[in-house]
Amino acid sequence: MGRRLEYEVKTSVRLNMSNPQHVKINDVIQNLDPKIFKSKNQFIIDAIQFYIDNYGKETFVIKKKEKERAEYIRSDKIYPIKWTR
Repeated sequence: MGRRLEYEVKTSVRLNMSNPQHVKINDVIQNLDPKIFKSKNQFIIDAIQFYIDNYGKETFVIKKKEKERAEYIRSDKIYPIKWTR
């Protein structure tokens, strides 16, 4: 098994050959013109980059919620709560 570099991240894509969309994608990936794309990896990266550039990263990523500030109950507020029962 080859050595994995520390700066590499691997992501898998599963294609279902019963799905026409997946078949079409597989056909393109498997038959890329090496004069245009030297690697399948770079083709996929370029395609995703094009999508992000045209639709905006914000469209696809989860928005981080602003951390909500915890509210504390002050001791002068506890006394009335205890005696309202």
